[in-house]
Amino acid sequence: MDGEPLHKLAERELLEESGYRAERWDTLLDVFPSPGMADERIRIFLARGLTEVPADQIDFERVHEEADMPVVWVPLEEAVRKVFAGELHNMIACMGVLAVRAARDSGFANLRPVDAPED
Repeated sequence: MDGEPLHKLAERELLEESGYRAERWDTLLDVFPSPGMADERIRIFLARGLTEVPADQIDFERVHEEADMPVVWVPLEEAVRKVFAGELHNMIACMGVLAVRAARDSGFANLRPVDAPED
């Protein structure tokens, strides 16, 4: 929705695509996937404290890509291994996985607030 804060969009997408809500949100990364070629910017959030939302409390029907998308939990170290083994190819997912590992290793001390300015 126009003017909607990015973290609200991310909250909605998490619920729609996985059926989960997060207790805490932080800004993990801001990236330009094609600098010099396009002005597209991607903000990656870190959602923690996840809880599954009962289906009867979700007020929409999963009908598009989220309808058949499996939700699979992968331990962080396994996800990192998959990045380096070439088993995970999605650029945004790879950046997110490696950034979460770095953030965890620093005790999450360097994360920006969920509503950090988009400079």
